[in-house]
Amino acid sequence: MTNHFGYDEDFYNEPNEFEMQIAEFKASLLASVRNEYKQKMETLLKENADLQEVKKNFEAIKRDFANKERQLEIERNDLERKVRRERLSQLTKDLQVIMYKAYPEHVQGSKCDKCDAQRRIHYKTPLGKDATEKCECAASTRVYKPKEYIKVEFNIRDGMRAWYEINNFDSNDEYGRFDSSSQFAKAVYKEDMPYESIESYSTFFKTKEECQKYCDYLNSKGDE
Repeated sequence: MTNHFGYDEDFYNEPNEFEMQIAEFKASLLASVRNEYKQKMETLLKENADLQEVKKNFEAIKRDFANKERQLEIERNDLERKVRRERLSQLTKDLQVIMYKAYPEHVQGSKCDKCDAQRRIHYKTPLGKDATEKCECAASTRVYKPKEYIKVEFNIRDGMRAWYEINNFDSNDEYGRFDSSSQFAKAVYKEDMPYESIESYSTFFKTKEECQKYCDYLNSKGDE
């Protein structure tokens, strides 16, 4: 296109080779920067994901180690208590006696054919909802039976004796304790003791036969 001065404007407006090279270089540089930025972002995201996974695994390893450490501590304490109890058992072997006490158990009667395995009856409410209730055959009866206890017998003074059951050990006990929670034999049955005056919870019997007779007496009374 020729202007009024007589020269071709298109010739002068066309980009020269140098300008084209500059433009291509700028475009190439911009694309390179974009690609480098994109690669760095992808690398950082991957590294962050890897770090999160490592952190997650590390926390899981820490928890597992703590659990195993606690379990080992429990097993160690159990072993120590077992060793102490065996040691005490050997020390008191010649002092141990077997005694009996009337122990209550709740016994259910025969199961009927109207209820399920848990002795519950299923039915529908007036609104059509499923419901259950305890069957009559689920009722239990208290029955006393002789229960064996191993006691350690001590001569106190002037022929007086005391019987204790060795209590459980704790971490501070070297040989265990004999205290008020150690099933102290508060009373020991004698032939002239009337059954009505016996406290079933705290009275011990020297023979199973004597204890069984007392259990028969308690069972004959029922829930009186």
